[in-house]
Amino acid sequence: FQEAIAVKFGFIACSVNNGSHYHHHQYIHLTGNVFLMIPAMPCESASPRPSLNASSAPRSVRRYPTYSDVTASPHHEYITRYNAADTKVGFLWSWNHMISRRWKWSSAPAKSDEAFQNKLLSDFRNFCSNSNNRLKNFWDSCWAVPR
Repeated sequence: FQEAIAVKFGFIACSVNNGSHYHHHQYIHLTGNVFLMIPAMPCESASPRPSLNASSAPRSVRRYPTYSDVTASPHHEYITRYNAADTKVGFLWSWNHMISRRWKWSSAPAKSDEAFQNKLLSDFRNFCSNSNNRLKNFWDSCWAVPR
């Protein structure tokens, strides 16, 4: 579901196949201004729950991929060093300050002004906090059976 939220907000997956078996889901915004990561560390103290993967889900439910067997990266301890408790669900957000002037002023310029970046983050936060029931409506639409 988090992957679907990222795509809804204009993020595209960026992956590097380096033979590693660690799976953090990393994205970059279409404008190039923002990096997004969905930490993939299962909570060890959580009660076991059935996993939904593509092979066990009914055909109508397989709209978005799920990741049931995810191994933590060695950087997880660094990222969560202040959280000794359960791992929380969320996103890690970072501005991309390395966009070149050439990219900013190309024929399809990136929205690199600070106002746009702040608006994007504000809208993302409002969505994730279920402002105006947007998150719930998106959840419902993800599970709706297409006709």
